[in-house]
Amino acid sequence: MRFIWLLLLSVIFAQPSSAEMVTTTDGRQINLKNDGTYDIVKSTPNGEYRMVDIVDLELDEQVWFGKKVRVRGTLPVPDNGEKGVSFWQHRTMTGVMVWVNVESVPKAQIRKMMKSCHVVCDDVYVSGFFTKYRGSGGGRIMAHSVTNIEH
Repeated sequence: MRFIWLLLLSVIFAQPSSAEMVTTTDGRQINLKNDGTYDIVKSTPNGEYRMVDIVDLELDEQVWFGKKVRVRGTLPVPDNGEKGVSFWQHRTMTGVMVWVNVESVPKAQIRKMMKSCHVVCDDVYVSGFFTKYRGSGGGRIMAHSVTNIEH
């Protein structure tokens, strides 16, 4: 009789052990548990920048507005206190150009650019938030960092 009671109680209070795995639109994988809780199995960090070619950034601006991007190109050395500079596809400062706001770039990176590069820094990566530029309808990168400064 005791065995029947234990079996009956275990059936009543047992919960199914299956759970559902879902993938969000930003790439995170989440394990949804039956008890209403969840575990994040694979996370996409908030600080992750998407690598994009400067040509694609120009051609598909609408797709990139509001996203964190990382773009490779040629950046003129900003004068002390300069807030915006042009960012070019080629070292000859030709081809596609996107405006970059450098106000939020760490001073150490600006200093390294001023000391290491002559007029322009070639083959650098600008990471930042791509946003609509006032009045022009085009885009601008609100830069958080400039890396790969050589020489």
